[in-house]
Amino acid sequence: MGEVRFLSIGRMTARRDWVVKAHIHPHHQMIAVTRGRQFVRLLGEETAVEAGETILFPAHAAHYEWTDRARPHDSFFLGFDWNGYRPGMRLHVIDRQRRIATLMEWLFAERDSPGKSSGLARERFVASIVAEFGRLVERPAFDMPAKIRSYVRAHLDEDLSLDRLAGQAGISKYHFLRRYKQLTGLAPIQDVRRMRLEVARDMLLTSDLPLKAIAARVGLASEYHLSRLLKKQFGAGARELRRYE
Repeated sequence: MGEVRFLSIGRMTARRDWVVKAHIHPHHQMIAVTRGRQFVRLLGEETAVEAGETILFPAHAAHYEWTDRARPHDSFFLGFDWNGYRPGMRLHVIDRQRRIATLMEWLFAERDSPGKSSGLARERFVASIVAEFGRLVERPAFDMPAKIRSYVRAHLDEDLSLDRLAGQAGISKYHFLRRYKQLTGLAPIQDVRRMRLEVARDMLLTSDLPLKAIAARVGLASEYHLSRLLKKQFGAGARELRRYE
């Protein structure tokens, strides 16, 4: 694992239009999302980091961050030194039991406690967080559907063809189609449509955006197409859903 040294811990509740342009840190930073989702552009790739997921920003690596326009966002962020970082290692992990977020919450509660024992406790918390992150990185099989869903949510307003999604998975489209359906019970394009509609529904319930603008943001051709699909998926069209708010 290597040696780690605690530097800082913080908690963020961001408004829905929060954006931080490209920046770097002289140390490593780890973000554990606890509510909503955070979008990241790091090392040439865009990633959607969902609640229950964690991402590592390596020291001196430029990254750009923004939040979902339709959802509030909460996260913990940890600054630390670590000589065990390996260039090329996976930086985005899925933490289904939310162990990293729980450890960060405990560390956050101890951040200002005085005394040598509290300092030792903080270092142990950081060591445990990094060890858990490393355990998740070393899992032999990455959760392919979660990776694809993260990618889809970061590119909802774009054309998401089967070829494009298979390219993200790194396998042929025929293998991708078969494997994805085995793991999720849905064809990839069906799952993309489900995600588009869920995000559209959230925007209807939490924003005043016109239906035409929502349709564009989730990659659907028109407000009429969107309303028809919402009715089919949720049993209520756009106007009915907005009245439920």
